Amino acid sequence: MNLRITPKKLPKRSGELVRLANAPFLNSVPYSVASMLPWVEYHQVVPADCGRMLFEDEADVSLIPAGEWFGTARSDEFELLPFGIAATNPVTSVMLFSECPFEDVSGIFVDSSSVLQLRCCAFCWDCAGAHGKA
Repeated sequence: MNLRITPKKLPKRSGELVRLANAPFLNSVPYSVASMLPWVEYHQVVPADCGRMLFEDEADVSLIPAGEWFGTARSDEFELLPFGIAATNPVTSVMLFSECPFEDVSGIFVDSSSVLQLRCCAFCWDCAGAHGKA
């Protein structure tokens, strides 16, 4: 995949602050520094709300999971900035646990605060179903 990034300036809204949404996680702490800027209206919310706020025009800048960015049909309406949080090694922040073998699992209950978590679990569930395990 070839991803071309062309930064643009934020739209100027007369006398208003730049609305920034960020998640309360250790890996997003660098973005929390923006809360000290006098021209930023800073919102610390769960990851699912970061995306919602951006897509519903409640935030001008937002930290959202890559899965949400590429998973939305509206991504062409927004600018992807030339920096972010990434990993070069496997990430194990989303894990699925069960007290029984996976083939005996009849449903998955997840915390709805993370869209990525929901998508990862749905992907695992779909893959297992495709192989006759669910």
